Amino acid sequence: MKFYTVALCAALGVASQTQAAGMFSRSGADERIKSGWELGAGLGTHSHTETFQDTIFFDTSSTAYKLFGGYRFNRFFTVEAAYMDGGDASETYVDALAAPILNLQYKSRGFQGSVLGSLPLGGSAFSLFGRVGILDWKAELISRDLVALTEARASGDGQDPFFGGGLLAALDNSILRLEYEYVEFDTDDNDFGSKSEVVSLSVAWIF
Repeated sequence: MKFYTVALCAALGVASQTQAAGMFSRSGADERIKSGWELGAGLGTHSHTETFQDTIFFDTSSTAYKLFGGYRFNRFFTVEAAYMDGGDASETYVDALAAPILNLQYKSRGFQGSVLGSLPLGGSAFSLFGRVGILDWKAELISRDLVALTEARASGDGQDPFFGGGLLAALDNSILRLEYEYVEFDTDDNDFGSKSEVVSLSVAWIF
């Protein structure tokens, strides 16, 4: 919850600064939202959930980051490629006496290819945007028995569609984005379910 609060405060801070600078005029927005190559980075919270027969057995979060680049054709359309590191998420289970008995750790990495469509909000420097793309991912689930002191590992990889959207603000030669992304993984087993959600704040430089 702390990250969401910080991200919201940052977005509000941008709003106040851009308003003071006159960026809410149409001419200001058109000057700042331009075409060109982009390079950026983002930081956020990654939430991962695993289910078995619709019952959640793993639901935790970690710090995620992404590095991305692409080309912005205009203020409406962008293509991007990115590397996403979902971080290391861990959860420990306890028995009836609150003694730890099992630890699960989930690690994920992946490459994204996506297209973004933006909808400018009037003549302001802000736009709503949506994203759709393909995630080429690798993941590992580590199970540690804290009583028997044994460890088991399971890994997987694949390609799945992902979706996203949020709010962006155009600054001088850069773009600030607050974004939500969602992917549901194909597990090849109807009894199991796996999904990830990422909320991030990123900045892209246009050149």
